[in-house]
Amino acid sequence: GFGADLPGPTLLVMRVSDVIVEWWWAIAALAGAVFFLKRKNLLPPGLGAAAQRVLLGIPFLRKYLVRAFAARTANWLRVAHINPQLLLAALRHVRATTGIAPFALCLLNLEARLEGTATLSQALLGLAPLPKRFPLLVQLGEKMGDIGSALSQAADFAEAERSAGLALFERWLVLSIYCILGIVVAVVVIAMYMPIFGMGQAIS
Repeated sequence: GFGADLPGPTLLVMRVSDVIVEWWWAIAALAGAVFFLKRKNLLPPGLGAAAQRVLLGIPFLRKYLVRAFAARTANWLRVAHINPQLLLAALRHVRATTGIAPFALCLLNLEARLEGTATLSQALLGLAPLPKRFPLLVQLGEKMGDIGSALSQAADFAEAERSAGLALFERWLVLSIYCILGIVVAVVVIAMYMPIFGMGQAIS
């Protein structure tokens, strides 16, 4: 009203608000379509790979996902290690339901090694992101003739680490949400008050 231009941050906040008010239905429809395509595994491979790289680039989230994957794999190994065919079928099931490319590749390499002449301890050697203690425990179990107990111990360790990782993930997630909300609120408040701070200059 005083003939002065609004500050850039204020204009940006107003334009974002206008877009959300005018196109909220399109934003909601796009989010619903992405969720539906994700559930049906119909997203383009490039988009899914990019999303996985972003998620795995978050340190506390990556740590939890790796621990959860290790715990799930260890539990399946404990259940199905008696029968080689059952073990391969279990690994294929875990690989098909993992949804994260590096984890699926790890299981694919494990299957290929087990289909050869490698023992389970040999097949587990150097397979990231599985913990390094897995092949050591399995090798000890093979030497003692009690691989089942060794796999049970590995699964218990992995489950304990997964639980600890989940607690750490929850703490970091809450902290991140608070930080993001605080930054957004601060930016909006500052942007909307900047015209008031410059009103005296505009009047003069």
